[in-house]
Amino acid sequence: MKELIDPVVRIIEALAWPGTVLLIFMVLRKHIAHAAPYLEKLKYRDFELTFSKQLHEIVDQAKKSLPPSDKENESELISLQYWSDLIKLSPRAAVASAYRELEGAAVAAIFRHKLKLNSFFTVNDMSDMLTMAGILDKKKVMIFHRLAGLYNSTIHAGTGRDISLEDAAEYVALASRFREYLSKA
Repeated sequence: MKELIDPVVRIIEALAWPGTVLLIFMVLRKHIAHAAPYLEKLKYRDFELTFSKQLHEIVDQAKKSLPPSDKENESELISLQYWSDLIKLSPRAAVASAYRELEGAAVAAIFRHKLKLNSFFTVNDMSDMLTMAGILDKKKVMIFHRLAGLYNSTIHAGTGRDISLEDAAEYVALASRFREYLSKA
């Protein structure tokens, strides 16, 4: 009888920790997904996800999904003295300001299409309305949500959040490009 029990006990011992971790993840998956945009840095062994990496992924997606800017190149979008000065003064403030302008363009597009938006609205509400109006497809919705997530992680991370000048400039350029798209929609 012991010959049958020993292998079963070993199997249970081997699966106990991975099973526990998997169970916790399954139970908390919605909460983890909701908290993910607020993470400053996610690291597990050789995998690391930072603001910079997330931003570069969004930029790559946007190149495929958003139409090109009317400007000759994206660097012209941030060449305005205002953006240049703000990025140098506070990269966090530049990201926040660029997102707020993008959010304003989204609301303006919703109103131009005569859709109703509640006075308390979320990114999901805006993207749903813009999708209903035929302005955003799935890829653009994902970009919009990820830009909002980076904005949220920047704002809620506190003063310890380091954003390079280059990353801030890239965020501003992408948010400006998206804003330009929405203003024409």
